[in-house]
Amino acid sequence: MPEVMIVACFIFLLFNTATGQPQSDMMRCSGPTNIHYHCGSNDFVDENRRSEERFSNSQQGRPGKSGVRGFKGEKGLKGEPGTNEDILRELQNLRSQVSALSQKIDRQSFARTCAEVSESRRESGIYVISPDSERIPPFSVFCNFSGERAETVVEHDSTNEIAIGKCEPARCYKRKIRYPQTLHQIFALIRASSECKQFIKLRCIGVEPHLYLNPSQATWISRDGTAMRNWGGSDQEGYCACGITGTCSRKNDVCNCDRGGTAQRVDEGFLTDGNSLPVTELQFGDNGGTSERGWHTLGPLICSGSS
Repeated sequence: MPEVMIVACFIFLLFNTATGQPQSDMMRCSGPTNIHYHCGSNDFVDENRRSEERFSNSQQGRPGKSGVRGFKGEKGLKGEPGTNEDILRELQNLRSQVSALSQKIDRQSFARTCAEVSESRRESGIYVISPDSERIPPFSVFCNFSGERAETVVEHDSTNEIAIGKCEPARCYKRKIRYPQTLHQIFALIRASSECKQFIKLRCIGVEPHLYLNPSQATWISRDGTAMRNWGGSDQEGYCACGITGTCSRKNDVCNCDRGGTAQRVDEGFLTDGNSLPVTELQFGDNGGTSERGWHTLGPLICSGSS
């Protein structure tokens, strides 16, 4: 039967050509099967394949819209709070850990001073020492190994040069010295060392310390709160270093700054009395005038050797 239909279409095309009918006019030729042919063209297309192509193309169209979001789930139940027994158990656990760490520290051996550290280490830096392990907790210091002798250095918050505040009465300006270690720790270090010292300096223009007076215009406070009237380089009360050596800028003066005037002068040196160190406060006066100016410098406490 299909062959008959093909012959009929061919005859029909010939007829159209003979009669002058345009070939663009197409007639669909159909038969009893699902295979169809189009007349007016040399292509014979299988309708089943065309249908599959249309279906495939429809699947590659624009994406559809998102669906509606579902309902939010219910919030979970809050956990039960810990009981007092749980809290006490955790606290006891923490206490046990702290106790174990404390015992570990107690068992660790520390050098008493940097002089003892130098027996095994020669690199300058921060070290932990324990001058009195039975009564004083260990603490950090700077060990200086650059010189011939190992030095234990205790810094504080006033090592840089500081301008003296403007005021006139004796000792009206006060500067507290704060150390990172406790005084008891520093005392233990001094006892464990063979010697200790601390540098002190007054740079002045018209500010006169008058250490020989009582009360003097300037003083430093010892570790037990005593007002001390000797300056660096002198262990004698009322004197600076130049007063001991007789080298002050004016004869019979005990300090260079006692001369006053508009010239800049300096009194400086090391305090060496270990029973009074460290310096805990500096006090100055006679600095109220417009032409009077003063600056103080206090070095760190430096100890060497071992007792």
